[in-house]
Parts: sequence; structure tokens; C-alpha cells
Amino acid sequence: MPWPTQQALARLLLIEFRDEQGNPAPGDGIPFRTDLGALVAQAAHHTIHPDDVS
Repeated sequence: MPWPTQQALARLLLIEFRDEQGNPAPGDGIPFRTDLGALVAQAAHHTIHPDDVS
């Protein structure tokens, strides 16, 4: 059974579960980042936090 955090990320469509061959395996399998998940992760690296602005 996947971790609760993985289920939350899957509900947000940030990850999806796949089998060993890379085929979708809803609710079970190996977590892979979706295209949306990759965009969110990339955007986090380019975000400026208000505390960082002087």
C-alpha cells in the first residue's frame, strides 16, 4: 500500500503509479512524476520568496 503522502500527490495529479514496465497501475505501483508534477517542481526552483527580496 502506498504512503498517504503519495496518495495525496496522486489526487493532485502530481504523480501517477506505474508498474515495472511503465504502464499505468492506478492506486498501486511505483510513483512517477507526471508532466504537471514536473512543472510544479521546476516552478518551485524559480520562485522568489518575499523574505528574499530586499
